[in-house]
Amino acid sequence: MRRCTHQENSQNRSKSQNGDLTSQYYHVHWCATRGKWRAEVETGRAAGDRQRRVSYHDREVDAALAADRYAQELHKQFASLNFA
Repeated sequence: MRRCTHQENSQNRSKSQNGDLTSQYYHVHWCATRGKWRAEVETGRAAGDRQRRVSYHDREVDAALAADRYAQELHKQFASLNFA
């Protein structure tokens, strides 16, 4: 067991299966207005500590790699990664 906050532990949850996600990867979504894959990772929503990283990519896998970099930067050991 590791000590962590509820927010940190939530980073380990599995990928949602609700059907509205368009990518096979964590933190990657199709942006129809730009015609590109969007990598987006953010921290908690509490005022003052929210951070977000966003970028757009032509290839889904490139967005997934960027999302992994952002997740490691923002969530450290609690990051949900696409590639180990």
